[in-house]
Amino acid sequence: MKLRHTFQIYSVVDDAATLARNLSSSPDIGIYDIPLSVLWNEASASAAYATVMRDAYAEFLIFAHQDVYLPRGWFDKLEREIDRLSESDPEWAVAGLAAVRADGSWCGHLWDSGLGFLCGGPFSKPVAVASLDELLLIIRRGAKVSFDPELPRFHLYGTDIVLTAYSQGKSAYVMDVPAIHNCKAGRRIGPDYVEAYEFMVNKWRRRLPWPTLIHPLMNNRLRLAFRRLRMRYKAIFRASTMFGPVPDPAAKARELGFETPQPP
Repeated sequence: MKLRHTFQIYSVVDDAATLARNLSSSPDIGIYDIPLSVLWNEASASAAYATVMRDAYAEFLIFAHQDVYLPRGWFDKLEREIDRLSESDPEWAVAGLAAVRADGSWCGHLWDSGLGFLCGGPFSKPVAVASLDELLLIIRRGAKVSFDPELPRFHLYGTDIVLTAYSQGKSAYVMDVPAIHNCKAGRRIGPDYVEAYEFMVNKWRRRLPWPTLIHPLMNNRLRLAFRRLRMRYKAIFRASTMFGPVPDPAAKARELGFETPQPP
């Protein structure tokens, strides 16, 4: 079986069991023989991805978390969305599955195990966005945008590459290609996030404020500190509202109607 476009998948990984249960068990990767490059124990996701992009050859590059499961038929849906987007905006550069628009509103369609519910729902066409969740990013290699090797740690590189695309006259979108984000509940905003946040504020100072999925980029650092306290409060006093990974992401995908049956 063949796809009409070529793809490569990359994932920064620190847990073999999580990778095996989710991303690497996604059936289309084997069905279509899509290369999956696993990057172990990196210090910065953005730096690691910037490095591998130099030797990438596929039309479309996918950067996914180790805890993302892509249901059967996912790549067929992705191709349809890519073709639709390329027809309406040939200059698009980056896309994803979850995002915030310029007004800060969330948009996407996926199951998030950490939240324990279906996020968003179907939408008719790709939507222009201001920031993308790093759970899965799709880059059109011909757009010639890349990640910043100086961005530290593992946060906000989805926002950074969207801002880079816009600064180069290109664009960013969220696509309706449902997947399972089989993640743990987010219990805190750690110092690693703060480090990336400070870098982004300094880098994009002239574009601030700018929405992100966790907290807007802004010069007022007290707002981020307050947000961190709220997250910590929830983790301590509202633990019953938090969830964890499901044991069988394929079963959850079938339950939600995300999966396309394999033809006989």
